[in-house]
Amino acid sequence: MMQNQRLTWYPLFVSATVIFLDTAGYSVIVPLIPDFVVSLDLNAIQVSALFSVYGLVLLVVPIPLGILADRIDRKRFLYISLCVKACALFGLSLADSYAELMILRIVDAAAGAATWTICLALTADFYPQESIGSKFGIIIAASEAGSFAGPLISGPMADWFDSISAPFIFMSSLCVLAISLLLFLAKPKDTTSSRSPMQEIRSLLSNRKILTVGMLFFIGAFFVGMLESIYPVYLGRTLNFSRTQIGITFAVLTGTFVLLMPLAGALSSKYRASLFITTGLVITSISLPGLVFFQAAKILSLFLICQAMGWALFFAPAFPIFTQEVKNAGSGSGIAFGLSNVFWAAGFMIGPVIGGLLMELGGIQLPFTLMGFALLFLIMIFQRPNRKKKPT
Repeated sequence: MMQNQRLTWYPLFVSATVIFLDTAGYSVIVPLIPDFVVSLDLNAIQVSALFSVYGLVLLVVPIPLGILADRIDRKRFLYISLCVKACALFGLSLADSYAELMILRIVDAAAGAATWTICLALTADFYPQESIGSKFGIIIAASEAGSFAGPLISGPMADWFDSISAPFIFMSSLCVLAISLLLFLAKPKDTTSSRSPMQEIRSLLSNRKILTVGMLFFIGAFFVGMLESIYPVYLGRTLNFSRTQIGITFAVLTGTFVLLMPLAGALSSKYRASLFITTGLVITSISLPGLVFFQAAKILSLFLICQAMGWALFFAPAFPIFTQEVKNAGSGSGIAFGLSNVFWAAGFMIGPVIGGLLMELGGIQLPFTLMGFALLFLIMIFQRPNRKKKPT
């Protein structure tokens, strides 16, 4: 009896914990960006590259890892990826050149791609389809909680110890501790597919709903990548925010998202998904320029909350739609979630590059204003399929 009870929650606990540590470990660098800008004399494009290279690795690695994860032991993959991530984070605490930062970010990205692909696949393995939506909601909440915790831990810790190495060492230690959780994880079911990887990929890409959700992943990652790469520079240089204040700023954004996501998910299951997607995109596009046109703390907080609300509204229906369509297609969960990571990675790679280039050309207000208007045009893309399908 106790064994069965443990199995009902423990795989989700392991996956959520690992995802939390992955995103927290990734985001600890955000409040420290102004320090690296000063100590290494970095410009906006170099800073953006540190984030874009993360997306580039996530663009290349997830599908091969997903193919392997559908065919061999996933627990072993998690052991290796957590060890690699711990080493990369510890290495970042010692980095004293731009080249070292770039190499370690690449290693960290590869480990992150592995943890995301495998944890999503493990969750799909251990739980039935009727409960998979709520389980993935918890995974996404854990991810955003990690994004919330990373800057919130990093800024104050760096200020307290007067060292930007302390947050990296702390997160590296947590990754080492997390490895022990895998000792008690049951062996996942065999997920070997009878189809070739290319057949599975073609089946997934021929599904219009999967492509639509993939575009949502791309858009969300684009804005996350752009914000995380250039917004800390603006906060530090223009508004003279301390590392702690930068950490709190991003904590407000991600913390609000975590709080709103369950409510948005519950409501989106009762009403039309297209309504939530469209509303979320409109709120995101309108509130984006407000992040750089106003400097009063209360007004900034309002626009940050609006951004989080927009993200929650258009992300809430995304994963339930995606998981249902993957099940319908009969594809392996590893390769499917590897593909979802590719959509995310593409946006996460392009967002910082576009944001950094536009910032160099016209200042911080140009990328936020231009991308806000561009997003308004994309709303029509999400409305057209719904009009065609409504009569049926």
